[in-house]
Amino acid sequence: MRRLFLTFCFLPSFCYAFNFVGHITVAETAYQLAPTPLQAKLKASGDTLYAAATPLFRKSLKSYKGVSSFAKIAFLPDTVTSDEVAVVFDRFNAALPSPLRSSRKKTSANWHYINYPFDKKNGCGGKFLNRSSNIERALKKLIKSYKKAKDDNARAVTLAFIVHLIADAHQPLHTVAMDINPARNKCESDLGGNLFCLSKLRESGKCPTKYRLHRYWDQAAYRISDRDKLSQYTADILAVAGGIDAENVSMKIKDWTTESHRLSKQVYDTPKDQWPSVAYEEMAYEISIQRMAMAAVRLKKLLAQLL
Repeated sequence: MRRLFLTFCFLPSFCYAFNFVGHITVAETAYQLAPTPLQAKLKASGDTLYAAATPLFRKSLKSYKGVSSFAKIAFLPDTVTSDEVAVVFDRFNAALPSPLRSSRKKTSANWHYINYPFDKKNGCGGKFLNRSSNIERALKKLIKSYKKAKDDNARAVTLAFIVHLIADAHQPLHTVAMDINPARNKCESDLGGNLFCLSKLRESGKCPTKYRLHRYWDQAAYRISDRDKLSQYTADILAVAGGIDAENVSMKIKDWTTESHRLSKQVYDTPKDQWPSVAYEEMAYEISIQRMAMAAVRLKKLLAQLL
């Protein structure tokens, strides 16, 4: 099984999620915000994950140039969403931390979102809300897991999930779902904008991934997607992060997703089956870099506490 790991996900054209470039940018921003002693510890975690990975996964990591080995670990979680949690840790020769034992036979797919309802007045209430396994619950478990991990490999894998999910918590469409069924009480989730199409061009009645509202926000209105511009993106996010009062930002995970959900009206303020306006694009980009900067600031603070 190990040699099949990432057979379909080692190239970004086949796998998406902020996207790989966005996640790495958030992680690299946090890394650059960190003092030198903390950077050394973070680099060690990145090197540990790299050493334990398959050749194919190492090839993927090498393709992202100009960033720390730590930042590249944010790449991992979106490539293993269909695998059992225990299997993921085993692939990196890592002992499964005790707080994750109850999830060992489950996948991490539900960890990336929570889907608070966009409108509670439409009769759907909290039917879209993923209560048993979601981004808030996962982050709490993972933070406990990092503290209880028995070996460096386990800490590195756990940290990869923490780094990734903190960024997801700050992307609005990882926290909200809209009802797309016009019939009252016949609730149908848009899956965080994944069923909200931005083009009339459809394939067999389905919206191509590249035209989905979720993808649009994952890539900050398609302005953060080029792996050759990682240094530029990081500089842009660092500039915004510099204006954040890091001492007074909330470190409660619930606050992170609540902040993201409050942006729902702005996120959905574009017609279906039409390409967004220039004004919407500017708004989406500005919100995205603000959220990425906030994610980086909070990540850096958490890393300082954990390491």
